[in-house]
Amino acid sequence: MRGDIPTVLDLERELGRLAGRTEDPVFRMLAHDVMGEIATYLGDFRRARSHMEDGIALYDPARHRSLALRYAGYDLGMACRAIGAHALWFMGYPDQALQWSQRAITLARDLAHLPTLVFALAHAGVLHYHRREPGVTARLAEEALALSMDHGLDFWKAFAGIVWGWSQVHQGRGFEIVEQMRRGLAAYRVTAGDLESPLWLAMIADAYRTVGAPDDALSAVREALKLVNTMDIRFEEAELHRLRGEVLLAKGDDPAEAESAFRRALEVAAAQEARALELRAAASLVRLCRAGGKPEELARRRLAEVYEWFTEGLETADLREAHGLLEPPVDREGLARDAG
Repeated sequence: MRGDIPTVLDLERELGRLAGRTEDPVFRMLAHDVMGEIATYLGDFRRARSHMEDGIALYDPARHRSLALRYAGYDLGMACRAIGAHALWFMGYPDQALQWSQRAITLARDLAHLPTLVFALAHAGVLHYHRREPGVTARLAEEALALSMDHGLDFWKAFAGIVWGWSQVHQGRGFEIVEQMRRGLAAYRVTAGDLESPLWLAMIADAYRTVGAPDDALSAVREALKLVNTMDIRFEEAELHRLRGEVLLAKGDDPAEAESAFRRALEVAAAQEARALELRAAASLVRLCRAGGKPEELARRRLAEVYEWFTEGLETADLREAHGLLEPPVDREGLARDAG
């Protein structure tokens, strides 16, 4: 481990030790929230989900709603759901992730605590970015942005502004919006450093790619991967490698280098049990083989294996695209024989 993360891991270990020694449910809930966030940043989504579930189990809105001002500055029950939703999405449970996110927003509105509501809305916007739903992303980010601007919440203004920018690019806005996202990233770094910068840079890279600026997109990906490797902030690592492959193809560069990037994305996603990103990387690999006239049987089989794992979210964009790439229907009996 390098950079800032060793200190964070030391905090996680100490929180875990203290939480195991106390019967105070508030401290234990706070510890699970923090440890769940750390695990998410490190790409350990299974552990993140476990911590958030433990935090939720300890939460009682009637007893704990007053804690937002005393401890984290936001409601802990909401935060466990809002962050836990991301872990669920990465693990391949998009519908459950959506349910957790919606519950976080409902809880925040019921509590009528402004920072809690902005937190819930902004993180829900990120979830819908992951789900590739720019319309919903825009609505959530706009509300979070308006509240942040009205009440001087600079951190959330920068956070929501980047998410809003991504949604606008995917609804037809142009290069100027991506430059605005870049300015939002600079503002975010003033208030929060680089802990979530790989996510913002992934959004920016995707936006640059969408508006036809592949060189700028590749620069953003490289910047993000440098942070991944120096700070061990791993939660966007697989997606960044996949984006790198897609941008290389858009630039007309060597397809072999793009293929290598897709295979690296597959490797990382599989190691993290990030089924959602494994599905995307496998789909990118199939498209590459198909476009280049290369044999696609092995890539298609890998995509089929990942696709067949999913039991929910079949109407989300990624799963619909995977299904289309797998037409004609997958030979499930053949997959079962190979697995055996």
